Amino acid sequence: MSVNDGSTGRRRSERSCARRSTARSPCSAIAWAGSRLRRHWGRRSRARPSPRSGGSTSKSATTPPGRNGSAAAPAFTTFEWHYDAFALPAGATPVLTNAFNAHQAYVVAGRHIGFQCHIEMTEALVETWLATGADELPAQSTPATQSAADIRRDLVARVRRLHAVADDVYARWARGLAR
Repeated sequence: MSVNDGSTGRRRSERSCARRSTARSPCSAIAWAGSRLRRHWGRRSRARPSPRSGGSTSKSATTPPGRNGSAAAPAFTTFEWHYDAFALPAGATPVLTNAFNAHQAYVVAGRHIGFQCHIEMTEALVETWLATGADELPAQSTPATQSAADIRRDLVARVRRLHAVADDVYARWARGLAR
């Protein structure tokens, strides 16, 4: 699945993001929806030379501590499974980065937050990814694409840590909305 696919559901999602941003309503958009939000602001995604799947160590971008990154963990493992890369929308502030995607998360106008990565994952969601995308994973991990065994390694603990990061990121985002 790519954000560049033209299905009706994808177009409907992009219109919803456009309405929210035009109405100045806060929007949190994860992965595919984050790409749709970027499209609304005139940034197209491009296909990556190879897919990116598994866990990656992400860290705060050039954002000062306390902005919209995470104080809970300066570096943490996010989950990814995507085929696209993107440029930041005009005026966006980068908040997360990693070795494979410079722009993992961004904030626009202080109220819209978009993610290329997943900070909301559960063990069940990871297992669904692995079941539905098994034929896309290598038997042995590469730097950009992990094997199912490596994705499952220490999964419960990694998801628990990621939930603490997600709680922190969204709490900081919500505090910014109250200003």
